[in-house]
Amino acid sequence: MTADRERYERLLALAPVGCMLLESGVIQRVNAEAVETMGIPVDRLVGVPLSELLVPDHEESCRELLEQAVNEPLVQARARPVRLAKGLAPMELLARAVENDLVMVGIRSMASEHRYSAQAG
Repeated sequence: MTADRERYERLLALAPVGCMLLESGVIQRVNAEAVETMGIPVDRLVGVPLSELLVPDHEESCRELLEQAVNEPLVQARARPVRLAKGLAPMELLARAVENDLVMVGIRSMASEHRYSAQAG
């Protein structure tokens, strides 16, 4: 592993929000906040393609998000709402390329927004 990747992993661990480090769409590392947000243990996340965790309807949009991050590394790929297959939890993903096909993905739960929206009618 390069020194840069080790630095990215340290940044990931220190991030105050849920983050994942993906290489070629496969989750390489996650921080504690990502595990808490997704409700999936680390050993069931690392080594798994992100697309396998999504509801099938959202796989294409996630693939586009990751491609955009890799193809436009100076621009943060915009957030995409997705639903995790595990419990159908609504999430928002934000991606940015950090090195070649290494992408840092921020993850945020949107459950409270969906709950308030449903209550509002």
